Amino acid sequence: MHPERYWLKALLFLCIALTCVLPSAAQDVSVAAPAAFHANSPLIAGWHWCRAAEHLLDWEWNAVAAPSVNMAALNFALLVTNRASGGSGYGAIVNIVVYDVDGEVIESGVMHLVNPFLPQVATDTGGIGYRAYGAYQFQKPDLILHGFKVRITWPPACPETYHFAGNEESASLAYVL
Repeated sequence: MHPERYWLKALLFLCIALTCVLPSAAQDVSVAAPAAFHANSPLIAGWHWCRAAEHLLDWEWNAVAAPSVNMAALNFALLVTNRASGGSGYGAIVNIVVYDVDGEVIESGVMHLVNPFLPQVATDTGGIGYRAYGAYQFQKPDLILHGFKVRITWPPACPETYHFAGNEESASLAYVL
């Protein structure tokens, strides 16, 4: 084999290796806390507990300073239990509605709150094992550019009428420019 072919093979191998090892083009990922929070449910130990039909949790975000957004999602860490002074390890499915700054509905859906805590216990665990996690990915991410409000209402969308709680710190917006 000619020395030039070894050189070309080595260069080709290096290019393939670098393509596999080096990360692809960096994406600008940002996380934003809500600008405001409102709830009309009982406040217990820093958490607003939704357990009656009029109870709701609202978070608001300001405008995103960007020309467009490629992906966006809301990430939640709420508390879920099976009843007042309830047990651990419960999840829920909740209804979520997204409004623009004028109060018009721009998206809606459901969010699954998953609680990885085991064992699941039906009796009072004193708040241990209540944390459940969920995310809602925007179908049209550019809708967040001008600011928005998200609302979660009780009862949950799942057949069980589990109680859930949130506060200002239990929601965040993640987006990719």
